[in-house]
Amino acid sequence: MASMKQRTQIGFTLVELMIALVIAAVLLGVGVPALSNFMSNSRMISITNDLVTALQFARSEAVKRNNPVTVCISTNGTACTGGTNWENGWIVFNDVNGNAVVEGALIVRSRGAIGGGNTVRVTGGNVNNFVLFTGNGFPRDTANNILTGTFSVCDARGAGSDASVNLTARTVQVGASGRVRSSEVQGSVTCP
Repeated sequence: MASMKQRTQIGFTLVELMIALVIAAVLLGVGVPALSNFMSNSRMISITNDLVTALQFARSEAVKRNNPVTVCISTNGTACTGGTNWENGWIVFNDVNGNAVVEGALIVRSRGAIGGGNTVRVTGGNVNNFVLFTGNGFPRDTANNILTGTFSVCDARGAGSDASVNLTARTVQVGASGRVRSSEVQGSVTCP
């Protein structure tokens, strides 16, 4: 009897290759938007944490130094430049005069402009373009009136209706006692 060699085929058939490509396309179609949302949410949380850290740091420095420390909007990192767009950046400085003006004061921390379509705006309270903490840690304005405020941190997606699924906005609150806290959006928030 003559022996017959059996040939084994190595590789994929055309049908197998098409099925693998369809599966890969479905996985990419599901994975890429989820990764994009993850990156946007991470960026927003990072911005929120930067603002909370700056405000808490200013308060602790004011108490430690027993003199005013101010957080204000700054587009250049060296002076309070006014406006209401906190996404342009901010500085924290030792404000000995308590007038919310950098006059040879020691700038102890700064944050440059935030890009990527993210916004940080005051949407409640009487904070506008600065928060001054007195030596006892209370937020005040230059006339020694109590400051309170809510900052809304948003991105290009706007405020989502279901924050647990699609976190698109966060808030940072400064209370009359100086307490600073952040939270995910619950309900509606004003996003520019």
